[in-house]
Amino acid sequence: MRSSLIRPRPAARCARRLRPGLTASLCAAAEESGAVLVMLGNLYGYGPVTGAMTEDLPLTATGPKGRVRAAAWERARELHEAGRIRAVEVRAADFFGPGVTDGGHLAARVMPKLLKGRPVAVLGDPDAPHSWTYLPDVARAMAEVADDERAWGRAWHVPTAPPLLRELREVRYQFDRPFVVDCSAYEAAFTVRATPLEEQVRATVAWWRERARP
Repeated sequence: MRSSLIRPRPAARCARRLRPGLTASLCAAAEESGAVLVMLGNLYGYGPVTGAMTEDLPLTATGPKGRVRAAAWERARELHEAGRIRAVEVRAADFFGPGVTDGGHLAARVMPKLLKGRPVAVLGDPDAPHSWTYLPDVARAMAEVADDERAWGRAWHVPTAPPLLRELREVRYQFDRPFVVDCSAYEAAFTVRATPLEEQVRATVAWWRERARP
């Protein structure tokens, strides 16, 4: 029986190689300028979990996607605690929404087919709950925490609506079991809320239909 090795795409390997240097540069710029460093993270750093994900879960991912993201935040957090910079991270589930054409499972590989009434292949268990974060909500959360010192020094989950859906071998667990983000800590402290699901869907579908016009 032949064994196969899944090799990361060149772009993915390059991103993982460059990220530590990019993180160092961002931290250095924040230290020199005094600006608040607002980092955008995702949920890969937690690795497989049981139950809804909260910000106090340890960053125990074993795959390179998760490790490199966890390391970036840990470095920024260490510098924050040392008083050298002011840093905060907001973490989102998979993105979708107007303008998202790549990097999300509800983007170019799915939406055009849906709008044409064509079948779509799904990854993993289609009945497993899966959280999807609306891109405009990500932007609003990042702007909010940047201006509120109560947020600094820790990570927050972007307000995310209830799951929409019931490459990735490394993150396949996200689709084989419930993958649900808990954003109650953010909602208890700040004002941004997830855009109503119906509005998210209407705006996303309208954007894709406009994009498909000749």
